[in-house]
Amino acid sequence: MFAQEYIAAVSSGDPRQIEALLNSKSRACITPETLALFDWEWQRKLRRGTPEPHVVTVSAYTARLAAGTEQSEYPVAPTHQLQIDFGEAPNVQATILSLAMEDGRWRTVEPCPDGQGSE
Repeated sequence: MFAQEYIAAVSSGDPRQIEALLNSKSRACITPETLALFDWEWQRKLRRGTPEPHVVTVSAYTARLAAGTEQSEYPVAPTHQLQIDFGEAPNVQATILSLAMEDGRWRTVEPCPDGQGSE
């Protein structure tokens, strides 16, 4: 299950493990100009960690969610949303990931800064 891959990547403490889960089109958005933004996001995920228990929810992605923002666009349309709730109340933290299949495997889809990668 992809949630287990993601939890293992974050638990590794290595931001490159999180990067390895990206869809190739999202990965193509990482340039010398955007690397600091992606690194900031990965470091934030690593700091939060993956405290147990984990509650996983998967749902179909809606067109409204896939629209991106004025400052970024998805390079490939996500098809599913994965939410992982970490920890116990009152300290539950949620991570929400946009997913799409690539070569038979689930991959995260991150928006490209400044609309670099829209199809």
